[in-house]
Amino acid sequence: MDSTGLLDVLGNENRRRILKLLSERPCYVSELSGRLKVAPKAILQHLEALESAGIVSSFEGHQRRKYFQISENVLIEIFLSPYTFRIEAYLESPPPPQLAALIQRTPMAASPSSTEDKPSSTEDKERYNSSRIALSGLVRRIEQLKNAQRELSRAKQSLQIQLVNAIDAAMEHIETLSPDPLSAEIMAYLLREPKTSAQLLEALDISPEALEGALRRLKSMGLITEKGGKWRLI
Repeated sequence: MDSTGLLDVLGNENRRRILKLLSERPCYVSELSGRLKVAPKAILQHLEALESAGIVSSFEGHQRRKYFQISENVLIEIFLSPYTFRIEAYLESPPPPQLAALIQRTPMAASPSSTEDKPSSTEDKERYNSSRIALSGLVRRIEQLKNAQRELSRAKQSLQIQLVNAIDAAMEHIETLSPDPLSAEIMAYLLREPKTSAQLLEALDISPEALEGALRRLKSMGLITEKGGKWRLI
């Protein structure tokens, strides 16, 4: 599904609430219904929409209950400014969550003879200590990655502000250099990205003759050039 379709699916508040709960652990319909205070039929409809989008998948757990889980790593970025509107989505199918494997197992009763939580044999103790050390290292690694993610988000915000400021400054120079309003409008379009003559005609809604004259004038002034079939600012 494309980025616009994902936004449409995620635009519903109850679907976002469902995903919030599923990000904690897999759930079944009546469980989601009870926690969200939404009718089971409505919950099922939302889950079907999320499943059709490929965001959610289901599996059968113990007692033959149907559980739902998030099945995609999705990153959606929206770039919105006076000069830009762009949506980018990145999807990656992760391996099955470990929680799903735990839920699929039938709960086992605790052994009545078990009196200690920690392993007793030397081999079990070594395995226990090794796993505990590995877990501690992964907890620190997860915290480092979360911090890096927050820093990256702040860096993107800073870059967006710098980009808008640079475009603002460029627009002032375009107004100074342009011989007429049409030329200024053409240069403003080319500032966003290079365009073909056909794309400029569609965007500006002018005659081909008017566009050709304006492009020829801007080229003679050394303000634009044509490369690979597209016009761009010099």
